[in-house]
Amino acid sequence: MFRDENSFFAQLFNHTQSFVALYKPGVNRFEQVNRFGIDMFEMQDANQFSAFFDAGKLWSESTENIRQFLSDTERSVRLNGQVETEARFNTNSGRTFWGLLRVDILDINGEEHFLVKITNIDALKNAAFNAIRDAQQFKALFDNSTIGVVITNDEGKIVNFNRYAEKQFDYTREEVLGKEVELLIPGSSRKKHHSDKAHFMQHPQNRVMGAGRDLFALRKGNAAFPVEISLSHYEADGQHFVIAFVIDISVRKKSEELVLEQKAELETKSSEIEHMYFELEKKVEDRTRMLKETLVELQCSKDELRTALVKEKELGELKSRFVTMASHEFRTPLSTILSSCYIIQQYTTTEDQPKRDRHLAKIHTSVQDLTFILEDFLSLEKLEMGQVHVNFQLLSGSELMVLLEDMLGELKSICKRGQILQLTAGPLVALSTDKQLLKNI
Repeated sequence: MFRDENSFFAQLFNHTQSFVALYKPGVNRFEQVNRFGIDMFEMQDANQFSAFFDAGKLWSESTENIRQFLSDTERSVRLNGQVETEARFNTNSGRTFWGLLRVDILDINGEEHFLVKITNIDALKNAAFNAIRDAQQFKALFDNSTIGVVITNDEGKIVNFNRYAEKQFDYTREEVLGKEVELLIPGSSRKKHHSDKAHFMQHPQNRVMGAGRDLFALRKGNAAFPVEISLSHYEADGQHFVIAFVIDISVRKKSEELVLEQKAELETKSSEIEHMYFELEKKVEDRTRMLKETLVELQCSKDELRTALVKEKELGELKSRFVTMASHEFRTPLSTILSSCYIIQQYTTTEDQPKRDRHLAKIHTSVQDLTFILEDFLSLEKLEMGQVHVNFQLLSGSELMVLLEDMLGELKSICKRGQILQLTAGPLVALSTDKQLLKNI
């Protein structure tokens, strides 16, 4: 169509950064396609592009839809002089992209032509898609956030209010939009908030409010509740906006109050326990002292008991010795008496009277010895105190011999079978002794 390839229109046609072509609707043929368009569809030349178009491969639609689209486009162009629409196109390699299709009707030398222009709008589509996706994500995040979000403009008026904030403040979004943010602040804090707000707008910076101090917000119906607020800011269309992230800390405050109450109670209990500990320690000390005293008393009692035990043992031994001595001392006189009585029974005649008298005298003497022995044994206290008296008397040699023969005679009466007692003595001299103690010995 362009006889002079160097003409202005030819240069403009070929270097336009879009697909540009002349299409003759009567014969359904592309008469000319610019170089950029051929490259955009990854073709070699216009003929390949025409064949690609004729085969219905240019659009990502079914053949029926393409015919209907072309028919509707041709009718709209004739009716309106032009048509502009978006469509998804295929390249020769199978790659797809979104394009803005513009068709204008032209009269060239009395013949009807369509000027077809296709601009790749993938980048715009992606940007729009991303913008829509980001907006949807932001809206989802904003509406479904589990924290209250209040956005105000540089005049301090509420321009946005998420769903969680509606639950926190009992206001609907429509009730607060365009209202001063002080609507959500208790009256006692509003004056200070005005100055804080002005200072923040002059020196905006992200910060946390309420940390380390008590901060309250106001619900619909004038019910205040403790909050913690984080502030952020951004600019849009030459205006400053403030984002307030509101956290209801009522539960945390109640928990802190409960912790403080428990701490105070714990301190009280700790003080009571400490007091009880000191009392217990004092009681332990008293008990320990008493125990020591008791142990000392027990030791004394033990010593006394040991002494008493020794005395008891000595007394037992003494009693044992007493029984042994008693059995021995009594046995001799009694044996003498028993044997004398037996012998007397043997002397039945008158001539035996001197013998009977002698044995009766032995019986008499033995009885006296028993009496003396009993008196000595019944005087244990005197024995222990060494108060037994010795009655010394001088015995001649003959008297001593008689005494020894009497004692021997008494001892013979207790001899066992096979035992023989003999008295062998030379001339005896006088002796000073206690006859009774000598016989006991």
